[in-house]
Amino acid sequence: MRKVGYNPKYFISRNPGATCERWDKHYLLILLLAKSGRKRHIARSFFTSFESDPDGVIEDWRASLESIRQQLIDSLRTNEDFMAALRSLSELAAGYGGEADAATRYLDQIGTYLDDVLSASSTDQVCGALAALATTKGGRTNMGSKKVFGGHLEDLRKSYIIVSVTVKALPIDILTINLDPGSPAMEVTLDLIRALYTTYSSFERYVEQEKRKMGMIDYTDMIDIAYRTIQAHPSIGDILNKRYRFIMVDEFQDTDPVQNGIILKVLSFGEENPKKLFVVGDPKQSIYLFRDADVTQFKQVRDTIERWGGEEIPLDENFRSTPSIINFVNGLFGRIFTDTGNPWDFSYERICPIKKRERDLGSVELIFTPEGKSSLLSAILEFESLARGIRHLVRNGEKVVYWDEEGEHLDAPRAPTYRDIALLIETRTHLLYLLSALSKQEIPFRVHGGIGFYQTEEVIDLFNVLSFLCNPSDDIALYGVLRSPYFGLSDADLFTISKGRGEGLYNHLAASRDDRMQRHTSILSGWLDEVRRLPPSILLQQIIDDTDIFLVYSALPDGIQKIANLEKICEYVREKEHLGFYTVDQLVRDLTLLIDNEEKEGEAEPESDEDVITVMTVHGSKGLEFPIVWIPRLSESMGNNSDPIKVDYSLGLGIKIPSMDTDGELETSPPLSLIDYINRQKGFAEYKRLFYVAATRAKDHLILSGTVIDPDRVPENPNEYTSRMQMLLGHLQFGIPEEGESYDFQGIPELSLRVSRVKWGDGSSFTAGQREIIVPKEIDTRSFNDLKQYSPTAERSERTFSPTEIELYLLSPVEHMEKYIRKIPDRQSLEASILEKRPWTEGQILHEIFSGIPPESVLRSRGLPVKREDIEHYQSLYERFRSSPLVRESDQNYVEFPFLIQLEGFRIQGYIDLLVHNRDGWAVIDYKTGKPGNEGKYDLQMALYKMAAESITGEKVKIYVYFTETNEFIELNPDIEQFRKIIYTSCSEILKVETS
Repeated sequence: MRKVGYNPKYFISRNPGATCERWDKHYLLILLLAKSGRKRHIARSFFTSFESDPDGVIEDWRASLESIRQQLIDSLRTNEDFMAALRSLSELAAGYGGEADAATRYLDQIGTYLDDVLSASSTDQVCGALAALATTKGGRTNMGSKKVFGGHLEDLRKSYIIVSVTVKALPIDILTINLDPGSPAMEVTLDLIRALYTTYSSFERYVEQEKRKMGMIDYTDMIDIAYRTIQAHPSIGDILNKRYRFIMVDEFQDTDPVQNGIILKVLSFGEENPKKLFVVGDPKQSIYLFRDADVTQFKQVRDTIERWGGEEIPLDENFRSTPSIINFVNGLFGRIFTDTGNPWDFSYERICPIKKRERDLGSVELIFTPEGKSSLLSAILEFESLARGIRHLVRNGEKVVYWDEEGEHLDAPRAPTYRDIALLIETRTHLLYLLSALSKQEIPFRVHGGIGFYQTEEVIDLFNVLSFLCNPSDDIALYGVLRSPYFGLSDADLFTISKGRGEGLYNHLAASRDDRMQRHTSILSGWLDEVRRLPPSILLQQIIDDTDIFLVYSALPDGIQKIANLEKICEYVREKEHLGFYTVDQLVRDLTLLIDNEEKEGEAEPESDEDVITVMTVHGSKGLEFPIVWIPRLSESMGNNSDPIKVDYSLGLGIKIPSMDTDGELETSPPLSLIDYINRQKGFAEYKRLFYVAATRAKDHLILSGTVIDPDRVPENPNEYTSRMQMLLGHLQFGIPEEGESYDFQGIPELSLRVSRVKWGDGSSFTAGQREIIVPKEIDTRSFNDLKQYSPTAERSERTFSPTEIELYLLSPVEHMEKYIRKIPDRQSLEASILEKRPWTEGQILHEIFSGIPPESVLRSRGLPVKREDIEHYQSLYERFRSSPLVRESDQNYVEFPFLIQLEGFRIQGYIDLLVHNRDGWAVIDYKTGKPGNEGKYDLQMALYKMAAESITGEKVKIYVYFTETNEFIELNPDIEQFRKIIYTSCSEILKVETS
């Protein structure tokens, strides 16, 4: 920026969730505009037009606004129910105005507005009246009295409801936009655009100069230069036109305006009506709006070809799906897709199956899952149900498929395998929870779609930091940390401090006399002291603060994205902490799972010989097909794009401006409101198309799922739907079954849909249709601050204790003081653990493997050699444990189950290795390495686990210690009352020592 004479005044906040507290608004807008990439030629054209004819630009905005407003008014005036209600209220206002009651006063307020909507010819006047009707207070659904309105009371209330619901659904921002150049908001907008033009022009020239120096162009340049070249040099277009007898464009629905412009420009140099252009595409599958694909180009080119004497040939045969799926798609999307007159909307054209598939038996099923206390908990509960459903489907061969492993059609169907199933998700927001649910049910999977969020450099660097803190012997992680932007050491630095020997890197770093290395050691040592004491979110904040990593990233070209990615990790950790007790070790295990599976997705495409289900985004699934497709999260609301700057092909530039009312805040400028409205319409149309693409990936069976919603809250107007579940309920008009019930919906001819609802109750098994699914009890998500509300005793301290700390205090108060109070690191133990493999390391490895993480991933994350014999050894231990009757016969099991209880006024937190339920009731299983002997030393820990588990389940719980070496389960029966006293005494004494 400074090279082009622009000096930004900003600083980067260290607070996750508020990256930029104050920044020069021009600087941020320019930066975001530079990121617009493929639309920079539109920005350039807009700035050129604005400089030469600003009044013309404003007039274009006004014309667009007038067109949108007129379309809204026409739509309302053709709505017979709405117009009848308006007339009724207008007549009532004329006959019952006055001060008789609240209803008459309300009618007095809106009388003029009603008349304007009914009869005014000015668009501005009608829109102003509609906005006033939507915002005027005083009306109620039960307003008025029989005494005043007599027989007209029912008409009053009914008309009010119709008018109120209709006008409140209108886009108020569009009704109230003021594009007058003299208005305060427009004055600021125009001034800011002028300033942006000056700075952006300099910025663009500088970037182009640097690219020319390096002899580089980017993908946008390739398209942009081609378009400008043909436009500036007609002879080139003429040569291209003569060279090609025919031009065919496949997947035309994914074309953007510039690409389409190149094609039409080339054709313009030939005969007046060239019959040489063929386009193939399906506008219902246009799902790349975020890449600037513009489905409106499809309709424009279709009209152009017909004007040239060409024709449209529908391809209505579906070679992929069973009749049941096709009938469902026709029945649903024939109602969802309607041509509203907007260039981005298309009518639906029915499809039919090929003869070879007419006798194949398929199915469509909709599963309602329980609603949690939050969107996240609802997602977790749905994924639990989904995973159990998939396991049951494969193990019981419930849905047959008609394809062999090579994709060839079978005359006789076969039982399904995991590789036949695809889970299609729209975003990766809750991917971790989905994968966790699959792992818990031992369902193999591959996440497809290229390197994703968890493979970005900044996430890997943070993962290395946390891996080292959890296991200081992990030299590989420490190498990554020291070479990362957190510390910035070179390979030469690392070779020097390690003295050429790789092992014991932390010891070598600590022994270095170099001042810089001593500073690094001090930072790492501080983190090691706190890793087991601080909540993960606070530890992450300390890491960010100590290293100024946000400031470091802010200097990088993609720094804002890197900062946003770190904030996403921080937000994820805060969500996990809100759900219950969460540790750094659990965070490392979660990240290990995600990173490992994203590495898999980079290694192979979904077509594989491995028997794994495919997890991928809907965008990634386009062009693919699967025997069984499951589409979850149908109840999730459609997202919004809140970028402060947008570039539109027809309207140019829209920006946020400094607020007229609140200092330091941003508000939407009038042109941006206009662009936002159009983008919302386009976005909603694509939201429907994404659903269509996902549903039509299924060959034999389609399964849909989502959280239960209230049917009474489904809007009557389809344009107001906010989720795909609302689309299903609103368009198909079927009922939601009772918990545990299911039925076959056949309310629409030819459409068959199995509707099931998961039962939510006491944690026991339930059925949805014919499939058994298990849902856990809802975990108590109350925070630390809520403890007093349900604790049986008053809180004695905000201090939180763990079973490990209490055990250490009882074993050696001196060691406890050094570790937990004086915070003196146990250097001798640390050095020993780095130099040789200790039993505690073996225990950590087994705990992670027994939680479902593949042995290879665990060994790699620990920086240990990945040997085939070790993998086979650990896998055999895990399989032996899972095959034991206590585990094998369980109908519910929860790995690494977190708990937070209050005992005698003290907070105790930890997590249970495995909590299972079978026909004999609940049981806690704790893993121990080695052989049985002196089990009494575990009594205190087991007593705490027993009290926690019984508090959570509300039932009696048995306690078992499992010895991995001998495959033995030892049941323990600790004296709970005795240990209550011991825990109370120990915690009280620890507090006294800390206080003194």
